[in-house]
Amino acid sequence: MKIMMVTNTFTPHVGGVARSVQRFTDEYRKLGHQVCVVAPGAVGKRYPEDINTIRIPAADDVGGSSFYLPVLTKNMEKNIAFASAFFYPDVVHAHQPFLLGDLARRISARLKKPLVYTQHTLYENFNHLFKGGRYTSDFLKRVSTEYANLCDAVIAPSESLQEILLARGVRVPTHVVPTGIDVSFFANGDRAVWRDRFGISNNNFLMGYIGRLSPEKNLSTLAGCVRAFLNKSSRTHFLVVGDGPSHRFLKDSFRDLPRVHFTGSLSGKELADAYRALDVFAFPSCIETQGLVLAEAMAAGVPVTAFAAQGTKDIVVDGVNGRLAPHGSRKEFCKALAWCLEHKNTLQKAAMETAKGFAKERCAGKALALYEQVQYSPKGLVRALSFLS
Repeated sequence: MKIMMVTNTFTPHVGGVARSVQRFTDEYRKLGHQVCVVAPGAVGKRYPEDINTIRIPAADDVGGSSFYLPVLTKNMEKNIAFASAFFYPDVVHAHQPFLLGDLARRISARLKKPLVYTQHTLYENFNHLFKGGRYTSDFLKRVSTEYANLCDAVIAPSESLQEILLARGVRVPTHVVPTGIDVSFFANGDRAVWRDRFGISNNNFLMGYIGRLSPEKNLSTLAGCVRAFLNKSSRTHFLVVGDGPSHRFLKDSFRDLPRVHFTGSLSGKELADAYRALDVFAFPSCIETQGLVLAEAMAAGVPVTAFAAQGTKDIVVDGVNGRLAPHGSRKEFCKALAWCLEHKNTLQKAAMETAKGFAKERCAGKALALYEQVQYSPKGLVRALSFLS
């Protein structure tokens, strides 16, 4: 099968959507499918040569973030039209409803090929990235819903997000397909590497947060909980893995606490080692559509403390593989952290079992089955016949 992935974010950008597109792409190719990725590339930045990736010039650091803003000129779009016709995909898969998402829709219409859309994000939660917060929440909800209804099928990475999309008026078929993870890779991280680097003995507790450091992740609540917890327990350390606009805020919040350790962004084996080093994964975000890092942590045998919010409650089963605190309660989040540390050994096995449901092979198989389905749906057959006529 030939698959064209069109996305506004792609590696080496560090983020959930970029990682999702890369993981599905890698798995499809491993199974023998051809994948062409259309994605932005920062002007002046060099990328590894890849004839299967079309980079569109883009401005970076949009709104003070690390996101790119692709600038699609008429000449560039003409080149992409030629390349897409030459590649001639069986399916076009858009990962955002705007910017390059609109390009994906035009490619699909021009080639009369099915369009699949993954709603990775609830965009109203990121209005601060737009200059002056210029778009209302209702507008952002309407844009993504209207786009979804132009597609042949929509993917939601979690059941809670699927429920939201249906409630907003998405009428086309929706399917739950999480982003897959390499379960064995995270399970085989080295627990000692980061503990040795920061002088943390195996008898000490190590809690941690791994992910993007940005305001929407509710890191101010996390900072307050960690400070209170570390002040009560001299045996506890905290590990922060990631980077982003809130990096300085967290550094300042923990300036007087020597048992808080920062690694910056990690990938590959270093990331797997960081997960395995933890006793409990602390995740304060209340806006996740999937919470990919939760599945990664559980694959490493690490129970999760999180708020009972969308995305997280699809993965964390309270008292089984982690602990869910009532939405927004800092006091209860601190209690949940303490409970997880106390019961971490009994939670570990269940966490690893949960992670198996997110195996990348299984998730890729679900997505490929959907691609086949939209090709041979009544709508897809009518489109194919109209192309031949």
